[in-house]
Amino acid sequence: MADSPKLTVLYIDDNLDNGFMLSRRFERQNINCVISDNGYKAIELILEHQPDVVMLDINMPRIDGFEILEQIRNHETLADIPVWAFTANSIGDIRKKCDEAGFDGFIAKPIMRKDITDFVNHFVSS
Repeated sequence: MADSPKLTVLYIDDNLDNGFMLSRRFERQNINCVISDNGYKAIELILEHQPDVVMLDINMPRIDGFEILEQIRNHETLADIPVWAFTANSIGDIRKKCDEAGFDGFIAKPIMRKDITDFVNHFVSS
């Protein structure tokens, strides 16, 4: 993996502890992870950090992942950036709802090591 291009992930979750934990996992795989607990700044953070992919928590207070995704998809220059959903709410039709909303991928919490490996492999091999 050392020869792989370094990816940048923007991770937005209202629980920063989750972000710090995931950031450490990504760093072990030579991936830069920018974390934020402020969904209102998503567009600003994407423009500033130019991530290869955005990971959005679905269930956040004040503004949820679906609203943030809509802002990204409606932005003239950011509409095509890959955006993955993640949530602890894996019951019901949440995965289907994420697909229909236009998310590019889905990961259920808790995020396991295999989820990270699969996620990284998806971007390294594509």
